[in-house]
Amino acid sequence: MANTEGYVYILTSPNTDLIKIGGSDYPPCQRIKEVNLSEPYKNLGPWSLADFRQVTDWRKIEYNLHYTFRSNLNTDIEQQKELFHLSVQQVSKFLNELDQAQIIGKP
Repeated sequence: MANTEGYVYILTSPNTDLIKIGGSDYPPCQRIKEVNLSEPYKNLGPWSLADFRQVTDWRKIEYNLHYTFRSNLNTDIEQQKELFHLSVQQVSKFLNELDQAQIIGKP
């Protein structure tokens, strides 16, 4: 069975009112470097970390975040599925309500 321990995170940029909800095997600060160089995200950057959790199954939790907030997904920008019309507080609330058994670490 694959190791799914990792991170779910929320990124913000001063150049957009959208937030990016993502997940990764490695720490968000490392992932931000990739996001800031990747299309279509780099055109909206620079991105910075707003909140994150280290979790037992990042893929499952990222999927649940995307599913929960699917009605707020930005559909105007092609080649992306992680930009949302939400506040950081709305998503942080979801992260704060995760089952503590799923949390390894948080800021």
